[in-house]
Amino acid sequence: MSFQHWLRGAAIAILAAGCDERSIRNSPATQQAGPAATRETTPASGPTSQQAFSQLNIDDEPTAFAPARVQLSNKDGAVQASLYSDDPIENDYAGNSYFFDMTFDADDLSDGSAEWRYKAPTTEPVDSPRGIFLEGMKKHLQPLDVVVRVEGRGSPLTVRVEGQFMEVKLPERPETPSRVVTVTGTLSATVHTEKE
Repeated sequence: MSFQHWLRGAAIAILAAGCDERSIRNSPATQQAGPAATRETTPASGPTSQQAFSQLNIDDEPTAFAPARVQLSNKDGAVQASLYSDDPIENDYAGNSYFFDMTFDADDLSDGSAEWRYKAPTTEPVDSPRGIFLEGMKKHLQPLDVVVRVEGRGSPLTVRVEGQFMEVKLPERPETPSRVVTVTGTLSATVHTEKE
């Protein structure tokens, strides 16, 4: 099974339980007006208006993604959180996406503010679904030194992402040099909860 199919499978499992260089990159999330871009969901605190796309800045370049979602589940006094872009479920999806699995202290999250920090043990590429994927699976930005701050008590949550990522060489594009990029952004993420 290819890594792309594994990642798409992981995304499905989570759901079940043009421009110049300074403008937003083209993505199906910004062009699509169909059901995948405006799909209604059942957030934790009732219906909210759905954003057509989310955005992160990669080396100060605004980059569009599908709407942000957070899947929450309680486990042993902690909150497991998956932050992801709600990508269309297509094998040939060529847009941008992100996925982060995080653990928060339940008390911090219930107080309305929590922080997750990640520092990679190595700068070597790892086979992981965590990070940011650009142009489908052509570029993988793996987190090196990242902070994610979550604010709010209902849905949507405000999620601030900031840190350094390594753009890794993918097997399909070995000519792409590895480089460190800075990612920043504030997401409005619809919350979905999962019972124990």
